[in-house]
Amino acid sequence: MLLTLTLLCAPITVPFLQEVVQEPTPVVLQKVEPRTKVAFPVEASWAGGKTVQHLLGVGVRDKTIFKVKVYALGLYVDPAGAAKALAAWNPQTLGVGTGEGEMKAFYKKVRKDEKFYKALLSGAFSKTMRWVFVRDVDGEDIAEAFADSLEPRLKALEKKERNSKGAEERVAAATKSLAALKSWFTEELEEGTELVFAWHPGGDLVVTQDGKEIGKLTSRHVCHALFDTSLGEDSVTPDARDDFPTGLAGLFSLAATLPSKE
Repeated sequence: MLLTLTLLCAPITVPFLQEVVQEPTPVVLQKVEPRTKVAFPVEASWAGGKTVQHLLGVGVRDKTIFKVKVYALGLYVDPAGAAKALAAWNPQTLGVGTGEGEMKAFYKKVRKDEKFYKALLSGAFSKTMRWVFVRDVDGEDIAEAFADSLEPRLKALEKKERNSKGAEERVAAATKSLAALKSWFTEELEEGTELVFAWHPGGDLVVTQDGKEIGKLTSRHVCHALFDTSLGEDSVTPDARDDFPTGLAGLFSLAATLPSKE
């Protein structure tokens, strides 16, 4: 009887039951484009880049006067390079307060400053546009849109540099690169398709579709014309252009944490 009680009271050990320690799930900060509900991570790495890039702002590409939404867009920049090129618009060094009213007034002022957009467009640092389509679009329509948007911009750049050294070679390279870019889009892009255009210093452009590289270009003119479609005065995504200044505070805060290269 005593033996029975001892056995009943003895602790039971089950060797295959072990305590499971769960690692905390990393928090990914995102910014949601309000009209399409497409989410953009605040920090991300893109093809051909060596550093994590920071999101400046988001917007939508509308088509026709009825504002048919085509794709949501986000613009990313290399934080160290962008912070150096855009130092004149650092809200911290300008003494802008962190209050909501002061920041709104600062963003409004930057939106009116074309020098900011020119510095953002021409700065020698990596920058990336991420497009997420919110409707099905035929590949031929995409190719035609590239022709309609880029050809006038390329002609303007060519005219500006007509008499400069190497102009003919740059024009030939741009023509070849634009033809290649258009040739990559022959099939329909379904809703949810992601296109990423990563522009790196020197005119290198890496294009990916849903994470898979579909081509590379080497033409600063084509890169400039492509990004000008969103950053330029005749932007096809004006709400995105207005939103880009809102990422400056986060950009400079992030850049301040990076180790100095000096």
